[in-house]
Amino acid sequence: MKGRVGLSKAARTRLVSLWLFCLAMFLGCQNLDLTLATHAPGLPEQARSKEPSNQVAAQLPSLHEKRVAPFIFLSDLPLNPEPKWIQGCSQLRDQIARDLRLQNSQRPILVYLFGDRASYDQYMRLRYPELPSRRAFFVAQGRSKVLGEDLMVLTWWSDRLEQDLRHELTHALLHSTLMDVPLWLDEGLAEYFEMEDYPVEFGERLAQTREDFAKGPGPSLERLEEIREIHRMQRPEYRESWLWVRFMLQGQPELKSVLLEYLAELRSNPRPAPLAPKLAKKMPDYGARFSRYAAEVAAPRTPVPPPP
Repeated sequence: MKGRVGLSKAARTRLVSLWLFCLAMFLGCQNLDLTLATHAPGLPEQARSKEPSNQVAAQLPSLHEKRVAPFIFLSDLPLNPEPKWIQGCSQLRDQIARDLRLQNSQRPILVYLFGDRASYDQYMRLRYPELPSRRAFFVAQGRSKVLGEDLMVLTWWSDRLEQDLRHELTHALLHSTLMDVPLWLDEGLAEYFEMEDYPVEFGERLAQTREDFAKGPGPSLERLEEIREIHRMQRPEYRESWLWVRFMLQGQPELKSVLLEYLAELRSNPRPAPLAPKLAKKMPDYGARFSRYAAEVAAPRTPVPPPP
């Protein structure tokens, strides 16, 4: 039988110090693999970068909480009585599932609502200093291969809160269901579900898109599909992506089925073949039809509330 060997006080001190150092290194390494995908309304952004230091003085909102599956709203300001836009978020989830024929995911989506712009900006500057200044962001922050990603939306109580949430939550809902979404399609769908209920903004966006086509080389879905880096997508590309999505979902029923099949493929295949050849096979003159659609489409009318 082997006996125990006693350690001197100095040896025990060194052993404890070594153990604490290893523990610190282990905990520190938990952040090395974190990545984030971000999107902003108006001029959406998508970037992937290493997560910055955790030394953040500003805090995420946590005073008030409201759960409307799959969303968890955490706010600096009271959420009782329940704001009307919370019900709109729930309806958005059902609308996306219905219009795109996607199964609702049970993955929670955290929505952080800062009480004012100053506290929101302070947090974003300290936490994500590499990101531009925007009213809202969607963040897909990786934890591990087993646990998956945390899906988060960060914004503040602005006068465009509901519109911003529609954009960012579209990103979150798509990424909760699909393995990946091509950049142009991700932003095009977010703009589509944001714009439909805002005729004034819709009309402005449509006029800008027509100016883009008149000044530039003209529309090209093939060109959009080649874009992989966020810096190559400028405002005209975002607007064109939006109109292509609307053209397929509302302009041509034959092409809607192609887009829905493409989205269904994204549920299991993050890198499917390009969409443009599929459209051409279904409708050889789809490009000419899109040009006519862009010239003739009109902004939707302001929704009329139902009678009491």
